[in-house]
Amino acid sequence: MKSTPQYTSLAEFILDENEVSNLSERTQLVRILSRSSTLPKVEDIFIRVLKDQPKGFLIEPGISISLGSDYLTNPLATLLILRYGLEWQIWYKNQHQKDTATKICDIAACRVAAKFYELTPNMDKGALDCIPQDLIQNIFKFKRDAPIRDLIDELDFEALSQFHKLPNTPVSLSDEEITILKHLASPVEYLLMSGGDQRLKVDPNELLNKYGCRPFPRPEAFTFASSTASSISNHAYNKVQFKRKRLIRMSFQDGFENSLAAFSQKIKSDLKTYLQIPESAAIILAPSGTDITLEIAGICQALFEAELTHILVAADETGSGVPAALTGKHFSNTSAQNQPVQKGALIEGFREVNLQKIELRNAKGQLKHPDEVDRAVYKSVKEAIAQGQRPILHVIDQSKLGYTAPSDEGLEKIQKDFGAAVLISVDNSQLRMDPADIRGYLEKGFIMTLTGSKFFTGPPFSGALLVPAVIAKKIQETQRELPEGLAPYFYKNDWPDWPIANRLNPGVSTGVYMRWYASIAEIERYYKTPLSLRFLGVEMFCEHVNNTINSAPFLEHITGFNPVTQKETDPLRMKAIKTIFPFFTKCGDRVLKKEETDRLYKLLNQDIAHQFAEAPDEIKRIASIACHIGQPVAAVYKDGTLSGVMRINLGARVISESWKDRDSSIYFKTIEEQMIQVSIIVRKIQLILEKPALLKE
Repeated sequence: MKSTPQYTSLAEFILDENEVSNLSERTQLVRILSRSSTLPKVEDIFIRVLKDQPKGFLIEPGISISLGSDYLTNPLATLLILRYGLEWQIWYKNQHQKDTATKICDIAACRVAAKFYELTPNMDKGALDCIPQDLIQNIFKFKRDAPIRDLIDELDFEALSQFHKLPNTPVSLSDEEITILKHLASPVEYLLMSGGDQRLKVDPNELLNKYGCRPFPRPEAFTFASSTASSISNHAYNKVQFKRKRLIRMSFQDGFENSLAAFSQKIKSDLKTYLQIPESAAIILAPSGTDITLEIAGICQALFEAELTHILVAADETGSGVPAALTGKHFSNTSAQNQPVQKGALIEGFREVNLQKIELRNAKGQLKHPDEVDRAVYKSVKEAIAQGQRPILHVIDQSKLGYTAPSDEGLEKIQKDFGAAVLISVDNSQLRMDPADIRGYLEKGFIMTLTGSKFFTGPPFSGALLVPAVIAKKIQETQRELPEGLAPYFYKNDWPDWPIANRLNPGVSTGVYMRWYASIAEIERYYKTPLSLRFLGVEMFCEHVNNTINSAPFLEHITGFNPVTQKETDPLRMKAIKTIFPFFTKCGDRVLKKEETDRLYKLLNQDIAHQFAEAPDEIKRIASIACHIGQPVAAVYKDGTLSGVMRINLGARVISESWKDRDSSIYFKTIEEQMIQVSIIVRKIQLILEKPALLKE
């Protein structure tokens, strides 16, 4: 056989060895390279092209993957067979028990390749005739949602062994090995969608979830959607790829549950380190901000015997499922563990509670004065206590549109007058505050919710509940347990060793851990940017967004913002800076209705160049760019129209991506490039408004 070239990357393999002469073939190569960034990097594994065996495919264990040049005519086939080969090598290199190694590699590679195929857009799922039928038939057996042991019995291991030339020993897999395969034999993008409810599912064509995000990097999009959710960055995705490989190795070495328990503890430890959370505080991980709210509701049911009154501040700017969660009701038709539940029904074991909603705007859509909100909050707390109820006050810092309520002074007065008679929970889901502010809240005895998927642009969803020592002690001492109906939502292992959680089942939230790991990667690199440069960059970007929105006659900027009081204002303090920029959108002399805003939001986030086929090339270029911004929030316009407010936001990635080269001149240039992206987003909005028929389709 002739010598075969060796490559360390798919890009080298395709670009060096493929001879293309027309635009169509080049386009296929670009598509291969674009998706190839999701393939795992496997150290010391070469990719070889077999020119004299154009239909060949061979895995040399621990050394290389060789495939014939014919695969290049089919982008999906190339990706799929390489995904199979790379996965096989990952499991081969990270096992210690060689008697079952080959069988496990075959199973893992088939399962991962099948899930990889399922997460391919429908438009790309063409014929795969060039892949050996012995291989593709075994891969596609894992398209079925069936127990792994059942599927293993259907695999043809003899047929699979021809691709790696190793004998397949007739041994049975242990329960531990099956568990490792069940949890870790999945592509990273699939793991990032697991351990959550239907909100993480993606549509089969665009591979976007309901928040417009993809479970793998989307670098082609202009993304300033951090007040809602963001697609994972390349940086974080690669970190999670490496972590999955390490978890495979550690699971075979130390056991799956031990490895995942250590992973969970490392996440909590890192959160405490980077956010400077007191060591005495407890952390409970959760799939989403709404799930954290349900945790709080369950804790309160067990902690307090008195009738409960939840006082929800900024009820018009919190998550849509929060009111249901606070009242102990299912907020979706599936739980975080993907178990079916009845949306709106009372969760088993919850007793009825009172819910007081305090909104930031009046019936005309006007923002209330902070003093008015403070008075309403104080009154609700006072009345609940007078009636013998236990008030739980849910503070917002910051809301979807960037507001904080009640004010610091309002909170101080409530603490002074009512003390421990009221439990205060701070909604810090946006995480737009400094570590000193987080510590300040916890030191006052407030519990706090936070997520890594808003400001820090980790993948949706990753939530955590912070419990200060004074409250953790009370929870530890209570004799009551969480409502039994929370078992489909949370695993006992994600909670501290509290008797309150005894009803929960053991288990691990692999998807939650992976999403938090990605978020921590973003938190870490954001704080590695020098402080002075960080805030110069923040100031540059935010001033540009503010000016761009204000200068667009078809946008009406909502300018209200209530920063910290002047006596505490620090120019280098996040709470003193407006980083969420909400606006109404107008078409002619009227504001868009909510359904029109929803349509505009979706059009922005996709290529619509075909709608401008007769326009100049520059217009078509702008129309083709996917622009992902903050999802519309329902709001009443001043004329009474129910409209939607979209948002352009500063996310941590604006800063950290600019500093990745650690060069100040490149840093400011990169921020300026992102400022230009904001201008293009506003220009695309204008293009769509100039064709109002698009908003009616």
